[in-house]
Amino acid sequence: MRWKNKGHELDDIGARIASFSKVAIFCAGTKGIELLNVVHAHTNLEVVAFIDNDPKKQGSIVEGISVFSPSKWFNVPKKDTVMVVTVHNKDLQRVIIRQLEDDYGLKYNYDIFITHKFIPLYMWYKNEKLIAFNTIYSITQYCNLKCKNCNSFMQYIQNPKHMEVNKIKTDINLLFSTFDYMFILNLFGGETTLHPDLSEIIRYIHTNYKNRYDFLGIATNGFTKLSYELVDAIKSTNVVVNISNYAQYFPHDDERQKQFATFLQCLKDNKITHYVEGFSSYWFDYGFETVDRITASEEILQTVFDKCNMHCRLMQDGKYYNCAYDKLALNIGVHSQDSGFDLQNFDPKDKVSLLEYSLGYNTKGYVELCKICDGSGSQTRVTPAIQTERKPFPKRLE
Repeated sequence: MRWKNKGHELDDIGARIASFSKVAIFCAGTKGIELLNVVHAHTNLEVVAFIDNDPKKQGSIVEGISVFSPSKWFNVPKKDTVMVVTVHNKDLQRVIIRQLEDDYGLKYNYDIFITHKFIPLYMWYKNEKLIAFNTIYSITQYCNLKCKNCNSFMQYIQNPKHMEVNKIKTDINLLFSTFDYMFILNLFGGETTLHPDLSEIIRYIHTNYKNRYDFLGIATNGFTKLSYELVDAIKSTNVVVNISNYAQYFPHDDERQKQFATFLQCLKDNKITHYVEGFSSYWFDYGFETVDRITASEEILQTVFDKCNMHCRLMQDGKYYNCAYDKLALNIGVHSQDSGFDLQNFDPKDKVSLLEYSLGYNTKGYVELCKICDGSGSQTRVTPAIQTERKPFPKRLE
């Protein structure tokens, strides 16, 4: 969204959210339980129900909270109760929101909110705490795969580098000095575990900020061997390992299958919390090489940006980015328009503006990458993890 009243864009929605005393959580699965824990730990809201479309869950008790079908829950009007949708898949989010609007008369951003928007707004407008819901930090450009449709531009980096550990520490310090709390902080790459100082990095974050975040994770493809030092660091700091299951795309590669199985067994043997991404027969192609909106109007680019609305934000080089991919494209020279929010010269008076920025506002209402990217709004499906040769990015935006 384009700033029109910077510092006050969300005042009405924020006041509305702060007025609620109760919350009903749509989705009684993992994401719903995560939100339940966040609400209990950081707010005074009362969680009164889980709502779920799954008949198998309806009528059950999850974490002491009853699970209702939408029809049963809305049979009686509910006062002072907000509905928060925790489903991560954006297509399913839209379906659920449309269901709640059409069938039960609720209104998006009035009675219904998405988790990543609801929590930061509630915490600011109720408690004046600046919260970052989901932030990623890219620590390396090295990767042991060369996937053709990698959204992080790894296939175009011919001379990869690791981020310097002292620079990472400086950025992390800046991040936590600006935000009051981080719910999710994920380290990623490239292949995160290839960074030679990963143990030092996660120990540093944990030692200095373990009471300032809920979840510290690392992303990996599992085609690597964990050193004893790294296993100890991950285990002692309660880091969560998020595994993209690319092994499923190499069924006849015995070496990769063995690497992946050994990696998983190591995590299990050491009782390290980890999540393995489920099987998907396709990826969405963001269209970096095929989309052409270079001459598109600002209105078109703003629509693309709003439709995408990526949930995760990126911290790097002293700035906070509301489109991680735009910064990664900047890093390899696809464009030269730096849209990041400068935290090195941050004035605490600008906290509301930073909150707005983190929720999708900026000066232009889009980022430069929108000219060649469909983002999370893409409907173009491609075969996952096709390996290719590294090559320079084929075009530049200026």
